Amino acid sequence: MIVDIAARTLPDPTAPSFAHLDDKWLFSREYLEAAGRASGFSEVRFVPHNDHATLYRDMAYVHLRLGAGLDNPILPDWAIAILDSHDAALPGPVKRLLMLEGSIVYTKAG
Repeated sequence: MIVDIAARTLPDPTAPSFAHLDDKWLFSREYLEAAGRASGFSEVRFVPHNDHATLYRDMAYVHLRLGAGLDNPILPDWAIAILDSHDAALPGPVKRLLMLEGSIVYTKAG
């Protein structure tokens, strides 16, 4: 994950590895907004897909399945408790602002 996030933080579109990056939505908001403005879009909106009660726990399982190849990952109780504490601490509006999954809507004027 560290290498993956680093590659997306300041991406080099000319690097051979750039074409192989999946999920380009992981680039920073600032990068995507600048790319939209440079391409002539007048508005860039980020629309979160979810903010449900167990969002962080659910995303941890997604990362374990996709990143580690575990079909049915099992976390110890202490790890689940940490994830659940994050979920309990952050209300829906904050989860939408932090947005773990979402869509980017580019709008051109006119």
